[in-house]
Amino acid sequence: KKYLDVNSDIIDNKYLMQYKLDRQTGTDTKITDKQAQRLSKLSQNAVKNDVRFKKFIESNDLPEGYKPHAERILKYFTALNSTIKNVDKDIEELDYQPQNKLNVVDVSAKHAGDVNGKQQKKIKQFLEKHDINSDAVDK
Repeated sequence: KKYLDVNSDIIDNKYLMQYKLDRQTGTDTKITDKQAQRLSKLSQNAVKNDVRFKKFIESNDLPEGYKPHAERILKYFTALNSTIKNVDKDIEELDYQPQNKLNVVDVSAKHAGDVNGKQQKKIKQFLEKHDINSDAVDK
């Protein structure tokens, strides 16, 4: 639950940054150093969260039937966070133009790998079955 909550918070912050970038007009059309640093920090936090969850899975005895689902969740969010990090890097290298439709949290199907509706559905079913409330999978 904590892992999912942290991922949810990171994605929310990226949405907020995207909203601010989309609202830029006039002479403020480039991503600022502060915004680039914020994107980088969010990506670093996502990676740290993935590493900590992986260590948690490897170091603890999980309840019967949880391990394959925990590994699926890790694989899903690691792929998502990796893709988002790559998008962040591209954004940092761009001169941001408001008419561009590049979304910080979009996941391209060709890069998504394990981030797909089938895996998402399995994760949601597991979370619902075990009464684990999280909106991270829906973002």
